[in-house]
Amino acid sequence: MSRRLEVGGPENVAGRCNARLALLAVLFSAISAVLTVLELMGLTDNLNYLIFHSIPPQGSVFVRLLSLTASVAAFIVYAAILVVYDIAKFGKLRLQTVALGISLASSMIVVAVLKALLQVPRPGEQPLHYPFLQALLVSDYYAFPSGHTARAVVAAYYIGKRQKPYFRAALWIWAFSVAASRVLLGAHWVSDVIASTAIGLATALIVDCTARYWVRVYNKFLGRIKVLRLSLD
Repeated sequence: MSRRLEVGGPENVAGRCNARLALLAVLFSAISAVLTVLELMGLTDNLNYLIFHSIPPQGSVFVRLLSLTASVAAFIVYAAILVVYDIAKFGKLRLQTVALGISLASSMIVVAVLKALLQVPRPGEQPLHYPFLQALLVSDYYAFPSGHTARAVVAAYYIGKRQKPYFRAALWIWAFSVAASRVLLGAHWVSDVIASTAIGLATALIVDCTARYWVRVYNKFLGRIKVLRLSLD
């Protein structure tokens, strides 16, 4: 009998990994690494400048609000809603909710570390060079990669997994629109959001495909609390 990861009900599909998903995880991880190297070598500069000067920054209220939907503050609200929903409907957290949280946290760590390592200035900003640990404290000053985009992609991946096709498509349109909004606002270069799309997908896929391993560690520390315990069925 095949083993199935399931928490909170049969509709949960997080944690089910197959060869295709594993291959995609490796693929998007490789793409993320390649794009980071290209950025480090300055090979994306021409494309960035071409698009930046072809599409002047747009500061409309709609574009700003769209960008805010993927801010850290917005995701804190989303997380609170998901936790309340899970406990109210299922009596405990679902695997999908926990995996989403771990993926978001992981992507934010990756983004912060890359910002501090590469120290790419945002459009219109002056270069600011610090030792790594100091740069990490002010990582939001730097452009590459885009945290908003990575968060939006992770959310679209996990929330869309158990939705109908039209709603899943709407989530991905939102995620790509968030990426576009960051460029339109002049907050990021186009290479920032392209790399972040790959980083978000790689993070989500890796967390998904390694669920049967990290769930054991999670339960070891938090599983004694009934509403937090995840199950492997």
